[in-house]
Amino acid sequence: MPVRDQVSFAIEVPCGTGRAAARTAIFDVIEDWCNSHRPHSSLGYLGPAEYETALVA
Repeated sequence: MPVRDQVSFAIEVPCGTGRAAARTAIFDVIEDWCNSHRPHSSLGYLGPAEYETALVA
């Protein structure tokens, strides 16, 4: 089983912007990094972009 990288994020949300802004910031991080870079077991522990590149090659 491959070793998984531990990743931490610093999400900056200005004070007073509310929960909606915080939720949007968190969603953006998940959508940007986790779904596109994180290795998926169903893809042979490749990230989606790497998997698609491998399919085309």
